[in-house]
Amino acid sequence: MINFRYHVVSLTAVFLALVIGVAMGSTVISKATVDGLRSNVKRVETRIDSTQAQNSLLRSRLSAFQQQNNELTDQIVSRTVADSLTDVPVLMIASKGIDQTSLNQARSTLLDAGARFDGTLLVNDRLALSGASGQRARPRRPRTGPRRRPPPPRTRPPGPRPRRRARPRPPPRSRRHRA
Repeated sequence: MINFRYHVVSLTAVFLALVIGVAMGSTVISKATVDGLRSNVKRVETRIDSTQAQNSLLRSRLSAFQQQNNELTDQIVSRTVADSLTDVPVLMIASKGIDQTSLNQARSTLLDAGARFDGTLLVNDRLALSGASGQRARPRRPRTGPRRRPPPPRTRPPGPRPRRRARPRPPPRSRRHRA
């Protein structure tokens, strides 16, 4: 039988274990955990600093390469297109919303080629050649010869409409069940 003394002893043991666990957790275990977390934080901070330094070095190298690429592109374009379009009239056609720097680069390339730049025509989406079904509409061909008359409309002869012959129906199948 379980008596009152048994309950008192078991409750005392539970509370004693709880007090010992709290005391151990706040002194011994906590110090080791805090030390481990501090070392992890220091390691992460040094890794972040080295990554940021490496990123800044790579950014500076990238900007130098981009500048060198732009200079080489300008030199190559000016040498390859020099006087290749001398006195040729050119009209640029571009869609609205295009980047102005791209237009300016194309214009300067055309001028380097010796073209007579007549201007830029900006078009919008109202000029799209698409039908109602979304398919591309074919542009009309200009007529060059004499106009032909359209063929006369087809008419059927007067009188009642001829009847169509009905196809003969196949004989009905028998619905016998095989056993």
